[in-house]
Amino acid sequence: DSGTPLWTYTTGYLVRSVSISSNGSSIAVGSDDNKVYLFSKDSNAPIRSYATGDFVSSVSISSDGSHITVGSYDDKVYLFSEDSGTPLWTYTGATEYPLSSSISSDGRYVVAGMRNFNTYLFGKDNNTPIWVSKTNNYIYSVSISSDGSYMAAGGADPSGGSNPEYAPRVYFFSNADNTPLWTYATASTVNAVSINSNGNYMAAGSGDNTVYLFSKDDNTPIWTYT
Repeated sequence: DSGTPLWTYTTGYLVRSVSISSNGSSIAVGSDDNKVYLFSKDSNAPIRSYATGDFVSSVSISSDGSHITVGSYDDKVYLFSEDSGTPLWTYTGATEYPLSSSISSDGRYVVAGMRNFNTYLFGKDNNTPIWVSKTNNYIYSVSISSDGSYMAAGGADPSGGSNPEYAPRVYFFSNADNTPLWTYATASTVNAVSINSNGNYMAAGSGDNTVYLFSKDDNTPIWTYT
């Protein structure tokens, strides 16, 4: 009810990403000091910190705070548990760094979007991708539904507009297949996507100054706002 922070914490360098559990009890923070911090809402003393090999580009925490996925500029995706600073697994097969990652509410699935044009879907049990989807975009943002059934991705044009084949797009997937259920081309970089809990709707924000709302059923926007 107040504009005064309950607490603050100073990291070793700028903060790129934060994620909070559904009940608000746990907060994950990714910093350019190459660390991920896990906090309780009750204190600014980190419960735990996790080390990566470079800047942390993205963090996402499961609903109950038990699992945290991390993307780093060291070209790796990590999955941590709240109980240990040692990763449950690390994915090292990407040739360029992940720009975004998202974990399902139940912690069973992780989706990661890479600068190597790929979107990856993982299960929590190991670092072998369930599937990899090759796109024509840098994948700037990803989001996954609560049960991991559906995921959205948004991309940037690596050609700088010189090749229509690489036009920025919104991608919508199911966990069953690496072929998008549909795609939608925008006039500029898709900087953010978010999918609702049951996967029926997703929103996208683009550098074309437009917000889009879609249903999972097709790529015709329900509405746009400029």
